[in-house]
Amino acid sequence: MFPAGLLRVHQARGGRPENFHEKNAVQLNDTHPAVAVAELMRLLVDEHELGWDTAWQVTSQAIAYTNHTLLPEALEKWPVEIFARLLPRHLEIVYEINHRFLEEVRAKFPGDEERLARMSLIDESRPRFVRMANLATVASHRVKGVAQLHSSGQAHPRVQTSAPLCAAHSHALFAPETRSARGLSFAHVRDRW
Repeated sequence: MFPAGLLRVHQARGGRPENFHEKNAVQLNDTHPAVAVAELMRLLVDEHELGWDTAWQVTSQAIAYTNHTLLPEALEKWPVEIFARLLPRHLEIVYEINHRFLEEVRAKFPGDEERLARMSLIDESRPRFVRMANLATVASHRVKGVAQLHSSGQAHPRVQTSAPLCAAHSHALFAPETRSARGLSFAHVRDRW
C-alpha cells in the first residue's frame, strides 16, 4: 500500500516518522483510497512504534480528502466481514479510530444516539459496513467537495434522507472551497453532521 513507499522515501531523505506530515501529503481523491488512513496508522504504530496519539496526529495532518458525490450509492461502504478477512489489523485500527471519535461526539452531544449512529464509521445495519467517506472525513485535516451541489443543500432527494453524510451537513463538510482543520482532533467534523 502506498503510505509504506512514502515513509521509506521520507526516511531516506532524513525524515522521521513523527514528522512525516511536515513534508508529505496524502490526498484521498474520493473514497477509493480511504484505507490508506488505516495503513498509515498501522505503519506508524506497528512498524515505527509511535504512540497512538502521535501516530494519529501525523496521519490526520498528512491526509486530505476530496469528495466527489453525496449520492448514497457512490459513497463506498466496505463489508466488515470481507474487511476482517482481508485486512484484520486495518479493521482493528478503524474500530479504534471510530471508538475515539464517537467518544468525542458523545461528550459533545450526550444522549444523541441518532447522531452517533449517523456519524459512526461503522454502519451497524446487517450486514455491517465500514463507511469509507466517514473514515476519510474524520482522518483528514482538509476536506473539500468538487461541485456546488455539495454546498447548496439542493442535493438529490435520496441524499437528503439516506446518505451517511446527509445533505443537511454537506455545506460544512463538502463545500467547494477547502476547509482547514489543522490542529484539531475531530472538531472539524463533530459539529457538522
